[in-house]
Amino acid sequence: MKGHTITVSGKADLVKKGAEKIRKATLHVALVEDMVRYTGSNGIRFHNFVVRKLLRSPTGTVLQKPGTRTVFRESVNVAALGDSLEAYLARFEKDQSKEHAEFKFQDKVGRIDPQQLVVVAFVQDDQTKEILQAVVVTPAR
Repeated sequence: MKGHTITVSGKADLVKKGAEKIRKATLHVALVEDMVRYTGSNGIRFHNFVVRKLLRSPTGTVLQKPGTRTVFRESVNVAALGDSLEAYLARFEKDQSKEHAEFKFQDKVGRIDPQQLVVVAFVQDDQTKEILQAVVVTPAR
């Protein structure tokens, strides 16, 4: 992480062994906070692996035929991401207050703690939804 920007990069490909059973596999990469403390409506106070952003695309990146490498690289401005989350939460409160009585979160966690960020990458079989492989990476600080 440099300044407010974190860059995630890597390479992925399908291995040949067992790939004939897979019609379509997708790489998903998420920027997550390892632990966030806030009291939810269910009373739970500690939340692990809170997804803050799905990188590249929420639907993932389709991995091509076995042996074809997919290169991944994306940079995220963590401060701007935190600002957008705070704006989303403020809009949510406002919209809920229009439909019902005034609504306010007890705890609002839009700020992101850069020290808690980790990257989760996983490959999923789109047909069976089985996770074929996953990795958690702690960025260099």
